[in-house]
Amino acid sequence: MAAKASSSSQRPKKKVVLSDSENDGGGDDDDDADGDFKGNKASSSSESEDGEANMDESDDERTRKKDKSAKKGSKAPPARKTTKSAAPAKGKGKAAAAEKDSESLFAQFSSPGKKESDIVRRITVGVLPGGKAGLAGSNAKYTPLEKQVMQFKIKYPGVLLLIEVGYKFRFFGEDAEIAAKILNVMAWEDKNFMTASIPTHRLRVHVGRLVAAGYKVGVITQAETAALKAAGAGSSKTGPFERKLTALYTKSTMVDDIELEPGEDFGSTFSSTKCLMAIYEVAKSTREEDQDKVTLAVVAVQPSTGDIVYDEFMDGRFRAELETRVLHLQPSELLLPPELSKPTEKLISFVVSQSIANGDEIRLERTGRPFHSYDDAFTNVSKFYEGLLAKATPSKAASTSAGETSSKTSLETSVAASLFGKAISSPRLVIVALSAMIDYLREFALDSALQLTQNFSSFSSRHHMLLNGNTLSNLEILCNDTDYTQKGSLLWVLDHTVTSFGKRTLKKWVTKPLVDAAEITRRLEAVEELRHNDSTWVKMMDALLQGLPDLERGLSRIHYKKSTAKEAYSVLGALRNISQSFPIVGRAEIPFKSDLICELIQVLPSIKEDVSLLYNALSKKAVEENKLENLFADSTLFPQVEQYKNVSLLSLQQH
Repeated sequence: MAAKASSSSQRPKKKVVLSDSENDGGGDDDDDADGDFKGNKASSSSESEDGEANMDESDDERTRKKDKSAKKGSKAPPARKTTKSAAPAKGKGKAAAAEKDSESLFAQFSSPGKKESDIVRRITVGVLPGGKAGLAGSNAKYTPLEKQVMQFKIKYPGVLLLIEVGYKFRFFGEDAEIAAKILNVMAWEDKNFMTASIPTHRLRVHVGRLVAAGYKVGVITQAETAALKAAGAGSSKTGPFERKLTALYTKSTMVDDIELEPGEDFGSTFSSTKCLMAIYEVAKSTREEDQDKVTLAVVAVQPSTGDIVYDEFMDGRFRAELETRVLHLQPSELLLPPELSKPTEKLISFVVSQSIANGDEIRLERTGRPFHSYDDAFTNVSKFYEGLLAKATPSKAASTSAGETSSKTSLETSVAASLFGKAISSPRLVIVALSAMIDYLREFALDSALQLTQNFSSFSSRHHMLLNGNTLSNLEILCNDTDYTQKGSLLWVLDHTVTSFGKRTLKKWVTKPLVDAAEITRRLEAVEELRHNDSTWVKMMDALLQGLPDLERGLSRIHYKKSTAKEAYSVLGALRNISQSFPIVGRAEIPFKSDLICELIQVLPSIKEDVSLLYNALSKKAVEENKLENLFADSTLFPQVEQYKNVSLLSLQQH
């Protein structure tokens, strides 16, 4: 438990949260974060402090000059009343100079309005010298690192920040107290802030835990090293290290690795369904009897697989239609405008309370301003997909000598044109919700999820039966009616799948039953034959499935450019094994009667050539040793990569 800071004039005791099970971020070895510079600028242990320390020295110089001018009889400008101090005259001069510096910093940060000043007060509350709450009346002097932290907190309100300092990531202020409780690490008072830290190699684990707890987490990294800074290659030799936000995560937007290491289970949040859903509504009429009737639009995106579902529908007072879609899609995060109608807010509160009982609380993200009007939203969506179409359309210089594009480029252009047409022809309210989704996902560099045309589908389909919310609840299809967990539900009874993408497919089958008799028969025949066929082909399929990574999620991470070399190599290896396991044979040679199974088996070998080319281009040894500079076994296949590597090496040699 954290001890409350004293409100007396004495300096409060250090506020500490101790961990008895894990000490990823102890305070005993964190002096390299912000202390006095001890030389050896190129040393890794002090790479986080040299800039900050030099700036502190310059602050001391300014303070000495102010002390000298005070001794000469120069009068300080009028200031607000503060508690008298019994310190010597020299101490008074230093305190006044520091207080003036703090006040100017506060004015710089808080001038736009109360919102920003509240952020600064909140991050420093209870830990300033003299027990003062916030900046008002304090005589604190802020280090360059602390000033940088406050700037980040103002720039990214509502985000829990991890800031890279040397070989650790540090939390400051209220973020440190939150981290201490959730991560079970130690928090302590350091200068003007509560602080906590974690090692850099444990970043993924701790970010996952914070996100699973419902926080929006930002990762701020150092954009320069001590060696480059000392050599003058950075922004400044004496200033603080340049830092910038490089990653942002929430429950639905954290596209986690396809393979987690032992002990890295982040909880039910990181299940097979992590859906982000945007909701937008327009009142049907201004008449009193129609006030509770609205037209709603939803756009749901599953970033980990690229699935996109949209719908526009009418709903009544009890919002039964909206409830049906929320229960079907099971979002882990809702993107909402600042205000919705009372019946809609009531339903959302009910759904969130159910998710809390289930142990997986739905996160609510309110936009700072209302969603775009239809005209602005249409313009935003059009520009987004026009950009995709422009990238896919070749220039005249890229055309072949005959004036025709390659088949690959033609396919990309066709896909982009199809997606562009589908997006702009969507219902009006869907376009508004889609525009909000584009803006939100752009913050996480995941907006490319909306560029996968094959996964862009309507929720209401003639090919499936729509089970409403009451049916899903009363028949306990997805969760039981006691504690709202999956155990005991129909899906829990039927689920004997061995892969993550198999679980997702089964859920779709259960919640959206087929209505076409021919399609139902095809599926039943395939399932029955897999159950009763004892051929070596079935055994081979079973063995392949047992060792597969989550291919859907892995391909999505590659698409978002978030994949590591190990992940990409694993996905390519799995696809290569699948393509090589099934020979290219005719229909008559396949020992199955089911048309559905035969079609799938004939398609799989078609990827063999492309997958093998990419897989063999990577060096297995470099992947295992994580030496990305030697990742490509044959660099001649990728001349641009080799050229970039040579330029980077030359730049490092010059510095």
